[in-house]
Amino acid sequence: MLRFREIVAIASGSSGNWLMIIDLKYAGLLGGLALLAILSQAHAQTKEVFGYTEPYRHVKMAFAETGVISRVEVKEGQNIKEGQILVQLDVQVLLQELEISRKQMELQQTRLAKLKELEVAARVSPEELRRAATDAQVEEHKFKRTEAQIDNRTLRAPFDGIVSEIKKEVSESVNPNTPVITVVQLDKLLLTIHMAPQQAFKLRSGVPITLVIPETRESVPAKVDFVSPVTDAASGTVRVKFVIPNKLGIYKSGVRCGLAVENKSLRDEPEAGEDKGLTAY
Repeated sequence: MLRFREIVAIASGSSGNWLMIIDLKYAGLLGGLALLAILSQAHAQTKEVFGYTEPYRHVKMAFAETGVISRVEVKEGQNIKEGQILVQLDVQVLLQELEISRKQMELQQTRLAKLKELEVAARVSPEELRRAATDAQVEEHKFKRTEAQIDNRTLRAPFDGIVSEIKKEVSESVNPNTPVITVVQLDKLLLTIHMAPQQAFKLRSGVPITLVIPETRESVPAKVDFVSPVTDAASGTVRVKFVIPNKLGIYKSGVRCGLAVENKSLRDEPEAGEDKGLTAY
């Protein structure tokens, strides 16, 4: 028997930074090495994987044509509702054209209605009636086209969310496809983690799971949203997306969050009494 004192430390890389100390005083060298091997194997059975939370939706909005901004209806940090007007280009000329088209459309519709009354008394020819109906349809299409042109020069909120950035102000000119405003959806957060295939392919969309914020060890309820059917050849990992409910705004975007998965938690069939969900540690 060898009489000596050894301190053996096993540290994980990215997450827990946990430390195990083995006192081998008065222990045999072979016995100490065997114990170290057992603990190393137990540590290897826990795979810790992390990513960063991000908005569920993140949209940089731009106009499809050149123009000068005439209205900015929101501020950075403001909550917005789907369909709400955010920014609009100058549409004064189009508004005048819209009013002209509206009056012409109403005039043609009135004329058509009168001709239909005369048709009952056989006082109008079918050809004249068809021509009046065509004229009414043309004016209606002109009116709708002008409406569409105005709408094309208006940015509306694509979903309920928050304005995160405004890049252009009133009176500034913009070019096509140049980002003007950025909106984000934060009532749900998205977390993308790249996992080993043997872990990832046992997950299923909709399965509840508990993630963790490693800095605070706070548990975060989530669900599996998507498991990529493809393994990345370069890294040998599979992309997995998790959705975190966040209606109260408790969790922030850009926070490191992850999953420490024990091998037994990813068995195809849990043992009796075992929770089918996954838990982060």
